[in-house]
Order: sequence, then C-alpha cells, then structure tokens
Amino acid sequence: MNRLCAPMSSSHRNPWNRRPNHRRCCPANLVCPHLFSHKELSMVGGLWNCQSAVLKADFITAYAKMKSLHFLAVTETWNAPDNTATPAALSAGDSFSHTPRASVQGGGTGLLISASWKLYSHCLNISSFKFHAVTVTHCNSLI
Repeated sequence: MNRLCAPMSSSHRNPWNRRPNHRRCCPANLVCPHLFSHKELSMVGGLWNCQSAVLKADFITAYAKMKSLHFLAVTETWNAPDNTATPAALSAGDSFSHTPRASVQGGGTGLLISASWKLYSHCLNISSFKFHAVTVTHCNSLI
C-alpha cells in the first residue's frame, strides 16, 4: 500500500490556545488509494415536474433525446401503481424506474436513463412516494 508523503503541519491557531494544533501532523495517517488509469465520464441530465406522465410518455422520451440527456428525473408523474402502460412506453429504448404514490392519484417520481447507462432500483423501507433510490453505472473501457 502506498502512502502519501505530505506535510501535515497546521498553521491554524485556536484563539483560546496560542499553540498550533500538532495532533494532525502525522503523515502516516494518510493513505493513498491505488492509482489507475481512468477516463472521465460526463453525464448530462435534467429535472422536470411533468404534472402527469400518463399522456406525455412520447413527449418525455423525445425531449430527453432532443436535448441529448443521459437522464431525466421526473416528478409529479401521477402514474397509478396499476398503470403499467406508461412505464412500458417510457422504457422503450431507455430504462425507466418509477416510484408511484400508492394510495391516491398524484405525486410519484421517476427516472429515465439512456440505454448506455445501467439503472438498478433499490427497495428501501422508506414509505414515501417522494423518495426514489437507484444506482447508475456505465460500462466504459479504461484508457
């Protein structure tokens, strides 16, 4: 394991104590992560309060493609839990993850991700239709 060799002396002085703080002066505490070649990834996205995605699935996907968005987060989807047509339409060519409001119409959040990214939903014990947990990954070759 490589260690960073960096001076850790602090010139910060506590106003109540005129001596410098030497407790943070141990370079052995710094650990350097393994160095590797990587390629920087950029992700372009947006957030939109769509106020019902039910009749706007084609528009939502067309808008994301027109703006070259990698992801589009949508709020107020108003998509009922038993409506599978809207998420299916949004998933055509892309990935779509949705958290509906379970009890009544209104609310709900969703995330539309382009096909080059992988989307994994997380089932967490948070009982809010305003909460949406996902992991997004991208297969990218190293330089």
